[in-house]
Amino acid sequence: MKDLQPGMLIDDKYMLLRKLSEGGGGVVWEVKPKSSPEKIALKVLKWSEFSQSKTSTAEKFKREFELFKKVSHPNIAKIYDFGFDQKNDIYYFTSELISGGDLKSLAKSSILVIENLLLQALRALEYLRNFGILHLDIKPQNLLLRSSADNLDSVKQLALIDFGLAGFQPPEKPGGTPNYMSPEIVMKRLICQGNLDFETTLPKTILPGHRSDLYSLGVSFYYILTGILPYAVNVNGKLDIQKTMLKHLTLDTPLPPSEYNPEIPSYLDAIILRLIAMNPNDRYQTALMAAQALCFRSPNQLEPESEETIQAYLPEDGILIGRYDEKKLLEDSLYAVSCGLKDMPSIVCVFGPSGTGKTRLLKYLSPNAQQLELEVVNKIEGDVKLKRPTAFLIDNVVLKNAGNVSDVCVDINSIKRLAELVLKNPDSKSFVVFSINADFADKDKVLEKLNLNSSVLQIVELGNFTRGELIEYVSHILGGVASSKIVDELYDSTYGNPRFIADIFKQLIKQGELFSYFSGKPDTNTLSTLDFSISYARPPKSLSEYLLNKVNKCSGEEIDILHLMACYARPVSNKNLGNVNERFVNGLLSSGLISQVKETSLYKLSNPLAPMIIESSLSNVERKKVHEFIYKILSKLSDAEKDSVELNYHLAFGSDGEMQSKAALNFTLEALGKYHPTEATVILENLFDFIPKENWNLKKAILVRQGKALSRVGRFEEASKLYESLKGLSDKKEDKIKLDIRADELLGVLALRRRLLKNADTYLMRAYDKFVDSFMVGVRDLKTDDDALVIQHIRLRNSIAGLRMRQGLYDEAVVIFKENQDATVKLPMELRKRITNNELAEVYVLMGQYEKAFEIADQYIKFARQINNFDMIANELRIMANAYRFMGNFDKAMENYRAGLEVARQYHLFEHQLRIQNSLANLLMQTGNWLEATDEYKPALDLSMRLEGKASSVDMMANIGFAFNKLKKYDDAIEYLELAVDFAKGPEALSSVQIKKRIPHIYVELGHACLEKGRFDKSERYLNLALSAEQYQSFDDISKYNLHATLLEIDLARKNNDSAKQRIPLLKDISKNLPHVEEHLSNLIKRIK
Repeated sequence: MKDLQPGMLIDDKYMLLRKLSEGGGGVVWEVKPKSSPEKIALKVLKWSEFSQSKTSTAEKFKREFELFKKVSHPNIAKIYDFGFDQKNDIYYFTSELISGGDLKSLAKSSILVIENLLLQALRALEYLRNFGILHLDIKPQNLLLRSSADNLDSVKQLALIDFGLAGFQPPEKPGGTPNYMSPEIVMKRLICQGNLDFETTLPKTILPGHRSDLYSLGVSFYYILTGILPYAVNVNGKLDIQKTMLKHLTLDTPLPPSEYNPEIPSYLDAIILRLIAMNPNDRYQTALMAAQALCFRSPNQLEPESEETIQAYLPEDGILIGRYDEKKLLEDSLYAVSCGLKDMPSIVCVFGPSGTGKTRLLKYLSPNAQQLELEVVNKIEGDVKLKRPTAFLIDNVVLKNAGNVSDVCVDINSIKRLAELVLKNPDSKSFVVFSINADFADKDKVLEKLNLNSSVLQIVELGNFTRGELIEYVSHILGGVASSKIVDELYDSTYGNPRFIADIFKQLIKQGELFSYFSGKPDTNTLSTLDFSISYARPPKSLSEYLLNKVNKCSGEEIDILHLMACYARPVSNKNLGNVNERFVNGLLSSGLISQVKETSLYKLSNPLAPMIIESSLSNVERKKVHEFIYKILSKLSDAEKDSVELNYHLAFGSDGEMQSKAALNFTLEALGKYHPTEATVILENLFDFIPKENWNLKKAILVRQGKALSRVGRFEEASKLYESLKGLSDKKEDKIKLDIRADELLGVLALRRRLLKNADTYLMRAYDKFVDSFMVGVRDLKTDDDALVIQHIRLRNSIAGLRMRQGLYDEAVVIFKENQDATVKLPMELRKRITNNELAEVYVLMGQYEKAFEIADQYIKFARQINNFDMIANELRIMANAYRFMGNFDKAMENYRAGLEVARQYHLFEHQLRIQNSLANLLMQTGNWLEATDEYKPALDLSMRLEGKASSVDMMANIGFAFNKLKKYDDAIEYLELAVDFAKGPEALSSVQIKKRIPHIYVELGHACLEKGRFDKSERYLNLALSAEQYQSFDDISKYNLHATLLEIDLARKNNDSAKQRIPLLKDISKNLPHVEEHLSNLIKRIK
C-alpha cells in the first residue's frame, strides 16, 4: 500500500482532504467525492493488521459489505461505498462524515444527556443484533456525535461507527480495545495465544457475542459518567495492556460510578454495573432489555424506541423482499459479464409502474457489483470512457417529452449511447441496468427507441407484490407471520404495491399502532392485540393520490356513486344508492374500484381505505349534500331496517342548526359502542371539524368522546392534548370555568387510569376546588337547576373516591361512593345513565366484604343492561368474578371471567379485556395451571404496557416469572422477574404501595431461579435484598420459609455446612405452622453432613 497524502485521488473518485484518525484496523480520511460537493469519510483498511491473507480477508469483507450497506438506523453511521483501488493497492469503504466529536467530549455532562446517549447506543446495538452483526470494539471513540458538544446540557444524536470490522481480526487477536474488552474476548485472546495460566471464575467455554458489546458499552459509559476507566492498570504512567486485560477476568464488580460522581442516581449505578458484570449470564441478555431497564427506572420519560428508530426496521433502500426471479437473473447476468462471458445480456431495462421497487432493485445490485470488483456508476456525466469494468446502474430514465420529468431523470438517448459503447467494447466487462417508470412510458416505444435485439437487451418487468411476497414483507417487519385478516386488508388497500405498503406501515408507526410497548419495536402481536384493521389507518399521500387519480378518470355519474359509497362507508345495495343505472355500477365493477360482496346483492369499495380517501377529498358543501341524500334514503326504511346510530351520523353531517346539534350529540354518545376506538377517533375528528365554532358545547362533547376513544387504544398523549384543548373552546368567563374543570377532571381520570396517582390527585383536586369555589354554596351543598353540573359533581366525587381506593384509603372511598350512589338513584334515568363510574363494588371486594360486593355489582349489571352500557357490564362481571375467586368458588369465578371477556372483546373494551385476562390468569395460577396462566398473562401484559403504563405491569411480569419457576423454565423466569424489578424500581411504580410490598417476593423468586441455574452469588444477593427489605416483617410464613430454605440450599451447594446448620433452628421455628413443608425440611437436614 502506497503512502497516502492529501490531494491524492482514490479510485479516481475520492479526493483525500485530511487524515482524521488512525487505528489498528485502518486510517480514516475526510474526502470529497468528484460527483458531489458533500464531504464524506473514507477508511483505508490495513489488511496486515487483520490477517496474514489479504485475499481471503478481502473476500470476506466483500461478502459482509453487502449486509453492512443495508444497515440504516438513526444511531448508526451510514456506509455508502466499497472498493479496491488497484493503482494504490488499497481496499476502502466510504461512510457518513460525522464531525461533532466522540463520546469523550461529553464526559460528565448532565445525567439526562448521558442517559439519552446510552439509550441511543442501546437502540443501535439492538438493531445490529436483529441483523446478526456484532461490533466487538465498542469504545467512546467509536461513538460519535452528529453535532458538536459545545453545550454539554443539550441532547445530541449519537452515531455508532466501525460496526462489524472487529470480526475480521484473526483468531489469535479477536476484536476489542484493552480498556473496554469483555472478559470472554480477553479469555479467547489469551487461549488462542496459548496462554492458559490465568485465573478467573468465568467458564472458559463462554464465547464472545451480543453481550460482549453490552459489556464494552457499559465500560464506555462508566468512563463518561466518572472519568475513570475501571479496569485500566498503569505501570510507570503507561497502560499495561496485559494486566489491564487480566483485570477484566478478576475484578468481579468495580465500585459503583456514584462513588466517583455523587450526582449519579442509584438506578443508573445498577444499570451500568449490570452491563459490566463479569459473567455474560449476569448481564442484560439483549440491548433491548437494558434499554427497557433504563426507560422504566429513569424519571426522564424515556422510551425504548423512537418513531424514527422503529421506522428503521422497515425494509428500505438495498433491502429487497421477494423478487427472487428478478434478482437471480440480474445477479447471473452481472456475474457472467464480469467474467467476460458472452451468453448473457449486458443491457437490462427494469420496467414497472411507480412504487414497485425499481430503485430498490438497482440499489440492491450495487454491493453485488462491488463484490465482483466492478466500479459502480449511478450517473451519466459527459463522455463516458470504459477505463475499467463498470456496472452502470441508472435510475429513472424517461422518453423524451414524457410527462412527470424532473431534474433527476435521464434521457433515453443517453442510455442508447451508453449501451452502444458497452456493446462495442465487449472486453470492457461492463454492464448497464436502467429503470423506466411504466406510468410514463410504453414498453414498445422503449424497445423501438433503443433498437436493440433480445440477445443483448433483457427486459425485467416489475409488478405489484404477490400475496406471498406481501406475507414475506410483513413477516420481515413484524418478526412473525401476521394474521390472514391483516394480510388480506393490506393487500386490498395497497394493491400489493411495495411503496404503498411501506407508506402505510410508516403511517401506522406514526399513529402509534405498530409499536409494542413491551418490546419497543413492531411485532406480530401488536395489531392483533387491539383487533386493529388496516381500514382504520390514515391513508398515506402516495396511495390517496393514486386512488383519486383512478376516481377522476370515471364518468360524472360513476363519481357520484363513489361519493355515496364513500360516505356510507359500508356495503350498500342499489336501493341504498337511490336505484342508479346498472350500467354505471357495471362500469365501476369493471374498473375494480368497487366489488360485489360474495353471495349478496351488495356492493363495496374494493379498497378498505377508499371511503376515507374519497370522502376527505370532498368539500364541506359536497359532503353535506351527499350525507343529506343518504339520510333521506335511510329515513324511508322501515323501523326494523333503520339503524339509529347511522341515521344520526348522516344527519349530523347533512343538516344545520338544532337538528344537526341533536343528531351529532346522539351520534357522539353512541359512536364508541358501534365502532372500533381507532375508527371512532377518525370519524369524531371529522365531525368536530364540521361543527361550527360557536357550538362549543357540542364540540366539547365530541372532544371528550374522541379522547376516550384514543385512551382505549393507549394513545394517551393525544388524548391529553385533546382534553387540554377543551380550555380554549370558549372565551366567556363562566363557560371557560366549566371547561377548565372538565379538562382537569378528564386529565385526572386519565392519570388514574395509568396509575399515575400523584398526577391524578393534582388534577382531580384542582378540578374539585374550582367546582366548589364556582358553583357550591357552603361546603357540600350544590344549589343549581343545571343538570350538567349535578352530573359533573357526582362524577367528579366518584373519581376522587376511585383515587382514594387506589391509595388504600378504603373507608374514605366507601363513604364517598355510598353518598354518590344515594344521590344518583334519585335522578331521572336520562341523567343516571350518564354516571357510570361508581366503584363501590370494587372497594368492597378489596375490603373482603364479598356479599356486599355481590349485591352492588348485581344492581349495576342490571342497570347497565337497561341502558346498554357494555363497558359497565364487563367491569362488574370482573368484580363479581374476583369476589367468587377470593371466596374459593373457582367455577363461578371462571364463568364470570369468561362472560366478561366475551363482552370486552365484542365491544373493543381493551382496558376491561386486560383486567379480566389478568384476573383470569391469577385464577389459573391459584389452581396450579401454570402454563395456561402464562398464555393469559402475556397478551394482558402487552395490553397493560399500552393502556395502563409501567406501574400496573409489574404484577403481571412477576406472575409470569412465578409461573415459569413452577414450570422449571428458569431462564424465562429470570428474564421476566428481572424486568419486573426494573419496572418496580421506576418512579411511576414506586408511588404504589402495593408494588413496594411485591418487590421482596420477586427477589425471593429470583433467588430460587438463580439457584437452580447454579448462579449462587446472584441468588444470594437477591435473597439478602429480600431479607433486608422493610416489607420482610410482613412476609407470611411460607414466604419466609422459601427465602431461608433457598439460602440453606446455597450453603449446601457451596459445601458450607456450618452456615447451613445455623439456619436450621430458624427454619424449624418458621415451619411450625406449615405442616406441608416438614418433609422438605427433613430432607434438607439429612443433606447436611
